[in-house]
Order: sequence, then structure tokens, then C-alpha cells
Amino acid sequence: MKGKTVQDKINKLKELKLLFVDDEVSIQNALSNILNNLQVNFFIAADGEEALKILEENKDINFVITDINMPNMNGLQLIEEIQKNYKNIEFIILSAHSETPYLKRANSLNIKGYLVKPMDIIKLINTIVD
Repeated sequence: MKGKTVQDKINKLKELKLLFVDDEVSIQNALSNILNNLQVNFFIAADGEEALKILEENKDINFVITDINMPNMNGLQLIEEIQKNYKNIEFIILSAHSETPYLKRANSLNIKGYLVKPMDIIKLINTIVD
């Protein structure tokens, strides 16, 4: 979608169903406010186990955006688990970790993007729709 307007990208985003996984309430709240204002279909989970339950009940989710460090199951483990059962979901990691081992491991999972916190909503939207 390169060269498209912001409104074109928002319209594309509205066609998708997103699952955002992060245990930080402040990040959850910020993203909820933004996505609600854009009228995007999304779910929020606080950890990997909750994300898997949401996914089981909503098999039409297109994108999972996940943090790496979370209780019970980290984001990389979550991606691996989802990839076993769902072939048409794309992944973006949104993490405070920018170290090479995390990047290498994430890229080995065939993700669409790896974004470093603090969250830049424009980069996130561009990564999803481009």
C-alpha cells in the first residue's frame, strides 16, 4: 500500500481483525484508545494463554501483535504455538528488546515486523497494512 493516503491505510486496517497481546496495562489502554477511535476490530489479551483462548473463539483474527516478555508464555512461544494451528495469521512483535538475539529469534518465526517500544502508532499501522 505504499503511496496510499492515511485514510486508505485506515480503511485497510478496518478490514482486519487484530489481537494485541501485552501485559502492560498502560500499553493496553493507549492502544485501545487509538484503535477504538479508528474503529478497528481488535481484542486485547494480557498474556499468551489468554491470547490463545481469544483466538480459539475468534478464528477470523488476521494479525497478532505481541510483546515478548509476558507472564506464563512469552511472545515468541505464543507465535510458535499459534503457527502450529493457524496458517493465515501474520505477526508483529512490539517489544522493549532491540537486542540481536531477540531479533534473530523473531525473524526465524517469519514475522511481518519487529517494532521497538515506545509504540509508534504510525509505524505499527504501516507495518500492518503495507
